Amino acid sequence: MPHASPLADWKLAQEATARLLASADEVIFSYARQSEDAEMRPSRLVAQLVGHAKELPAEWMRMDSGADLTETYEDASQVPFPYTEVSGGAGTLTRQSLCAFQAFATARLDAEDWEPAEVGLNAKQRGQLLHAVLHRVWAGANEGGIASHAELRALADLRGFVEGRVREVMRESFDPKRRASLPARFPVRYLQLEAERLTRLVTEWLEYERERLPFIVAGTEVKNRVTVAGLTFDLRLDRVDELQNGSRLVIDYKSSEVGPKAWEGDRPDDVQLPLYASFAVKEELEGLVIARVRPGKIEFCGRVRDASAMLRSDLKSSNGMVTKPLTDRQLRDWREQIERLGEAFVAGRAEVDPKDPVKTCERCHLHAVCRIYENQPLAAVVAEEDSDGIDDGGDDGDRDA
Repeated sequence: MPHASPLADWKLAQEATARLLASADEVIFSYARQSEDAEMRPSRLVAQLVGHAKELPAEWMRMDSGADLTETYEDASQVPFPYTEVSGGAGTLTRQSLCAFQAFATARLDAEDWEPAEVGLNAKQRGQLLHAVLHRVWAGANEGGIASHAELRALADLRGFVEGRVREVMRESFDPKRRASLPARFPVRYLQLEAERLTRLVTEWLEYERERLPFIVAGTEVKNRVTVAGLTFDLRLDRVDELQNGSRLVIDYKSSEVGPKAWEGDRPDDVQLPLYASFAVKEELEGLVIARVRPGKIEFCGRVRDASAMLRSDLKSSNGMVTKPLTDRQLRDWREQIERLGEAFVAGRAEVDPKDPVKTCERCHLHAVCRIYENQPLAAVVAEEDSDGIDDGGDDGDRDA
């Protein structure tokens, strides 16, 4: 074990010194003559290998104290993307908007984050189950589902209908191999609780959709290929509805707080739905909405041309879908922004330029690659570390590891 004894340390130092000597045709070892009040001596090991220490040449001792020895070089080189297809879908363009280096590192260097192991299901897996159940609900009569607002309102036992779809999804999603990854003591009860949660949540959501104006589900999990700035993306739309006037409504299910504010500005926080709306829908588009399917927070939010006439007649005048309707100008702006992001990615733009140096970097896993914090003044880094380590007297028992 290293540092277990003086002999072990001596052997470790010998190995390190031997590697240094073999690393170049000429190797120079140096040492400080004094450290504070203590006089220092050269390494005995180095002296055995290369001889006694010599004085530095006089020309090495002359230092111009007024000269700045640090030279900063900004590498602005760009390596264009050589292919026409890119993985990651809308996420690649979102990363290009948040920080060009994120898109470069994940889409071109494959520097994806790793997911820590969790007991049971994580948030992503629960979201996938929710999507699968809602897909099965709106799959049409041939697959045991429904496909219109009229069919939804005609269901006499809504909860029983949802329970059936949940059972199908749970049975297909959890084969014996996957069940083995669940908590060993209570896998059966664990899945029962998850099924009950999904049943309650989807039933609540469908009760909300019952109050909508008439619609027909034109498709779920709709696959589409679009081209942006010469790049081909494979997209999958959660759901597309046909409304009373024949126009289309794009719906994306979310179990988080993501809202239409993420689509605003020259550098949007999320371009997924604007990309769908601007490039994937060929029919007349009425709107694009996020379906927030969360316990106690069931709602639509987004941009609709006339939400009160096409989506829900009971919307308040202060509702965001009423006060900020979708316009042709907005669609054109989104298309232009997304084209610019695509062109920047193809051109090889990969500078470390976070949209929000705090929020963007907090959610990024690439700090060791982009080294953004190495460009901060040392005093700022020390101050930040000191503030993070302040003991406020609270209980640390519930802090995340």
